[in-house]
Amino acid sequence: MPVKTVKNPDDIENLRDRVRKAAVRTRRELATIPDEPMEALHLLKLAEFGYDPLKGGRRLNLIEQLNQTFTNMATLAAAQRLLKRFPKCRERGLSLRLGTSRGRDIESIGNKLVEAEVFAAVRPSNNSKLSRDIDNLLQTKADNRFVFLYCPAGEPSKRCVEKAKNAKIEIWPLTMEEVM
Repeated sequence: MPVKTVKNPDDIENLRDRVRKAAVRTRRELATIPDEPMEALHLLKLAEFGYDPLKGGRRLNLIEQLNQTFTNMATLAAAQRLLKRFPKCRERGLSLRLGTSRGRDIESIGNKLVEAEVFAAVRPSNNSKLSRDIDNLLQTKADNRFVFLYCPAGEPSKRCVEKAKNAKIEIWPLTMEEVM
């Protein structure tokens, strides 16, 4: 999956535009879904009905596009917050792992100033994602560690927040306005 470097708000906005363009293409195609319910669901789940959010011409199934779109948009929102909070990151930039690649979702380039994990889910407890991201960050030596989450249906669990506080990992919920 793509690794991108961002140094300023324009870099972030250019990536957001690419994600939005793929969404526009997919939205047009939604009008062509057949009326028969099972056939429609089959297409949405299993056919290459959508588009890769960063490689607009590459086809994906819609479920994968949805997952990547909101994770990418949440990662871009997190990067924007980090660039504001840590202006020093603008010099060399932030490395963003967009998509499903291994490694930290966000890392400052050339130093260990910042490392972050990012996810979008219905609830923070889905697939124990918050807890797993905290565990992943416990393995790092970064000066500043974060988990950014976009979860419209709930706040992080108290247990995960306490675990993060003990490890000096900040948990920052993202808003719909930041992500969209």
